[in-house]
Amino acid sequence: MNVFQEMGAAIAKIGSYGQFLKNKKGKVFGYAVLLVTIYFVIANIRGAIGAAVFVGGLEPMIREHVPDFNLENGKFYIEETFKLDEDGMLVSLDSNADWVMSMTEAEWRRALVDYDQAAICDQNGVVIKNEGKVQMTAWPKEWNFSREDLIGFLPYVSGAIIVFYLISYPCAIAMYFFSALFVALICMLIASIQKYRFGFGQIYQLTIYGKTLSLLLKGLFKLTGLRMIPVLGSLSGLVFFVLSCVYVCLAMAQIDKQRKVMQMNTAGTSPYIY
Repeated sequence: MNVFQEMGAAIAKIGSYGQFLKNKKGKVFGYAVLLVTIYFVIANIRGAIGAAVFVGGLEPMIREHVPDFNLENGKFYIEETFKLDEDGMLVSLDSNADWVMSMTEAEWRRALVDYDQAAICDQNGVVIKNEGKVQMTAWPKEWNFSREDLIGFLPYVSGAIIVFYLISYPCAIAMYFFSALFVALICMLIASIQKYRFGFGQIYQLTIYGKTLSLLLKGLFKLTGLRMIPVLGSLSGLVFFVLSCVYVCLAMAQIDKQRKVMQMNTAGTSPYIY
């Protein structure tokens, strides 16, 4: 069977798991990598498209909503005065004013007593209140920054998103093998109780295939947003874990049955058919 046939068999044909034990380690690894790749695309395509649309819309949004500003040689200039005062938050940008550094920290603390968060910028400095702390700072003379510099930074945001996915992908592969270890441990305990004759390596190999349906369902959950439903989202991890264990246990039972039948038909040979 090719790898896609194996994926179908791993989901719909428990009787084929005995053949999976004959696969070499390289093929098993390749199966897991391809499976995780499919999951990764399904699970992240929605977020990737959303991020691309968001980043693509940042420049027009900045040009429309952020006034033209410039910070150079310790002086702040903004084309239009901006003020936001609502819900305990104050934001004021006014390059014509000169009050930030003319007041003491204690005076600003009293002036901002009614605000939980505040940021006030004038031509010479900025005062910020956050979590009850008030800080005043004069604009550093070595800082040179403008709205165009802000827009020019946007390609780095796109690059950061790409790097994030490039790092997340091998992590997803590693997590698949790591999570399979826990499923295999539980199934090894069940195999011991049922007196199935399997080595841990065999159970782990069956687990790589037994997690197929749960991983694809997990990807679909993320794609459709079902993981955001409170009860369903909190239980999904447990459901996927149990589903993987069920597949592996059913596979072990089926293989054990096949072994006994073959042993009866070939008396005196080893029961380790797979």
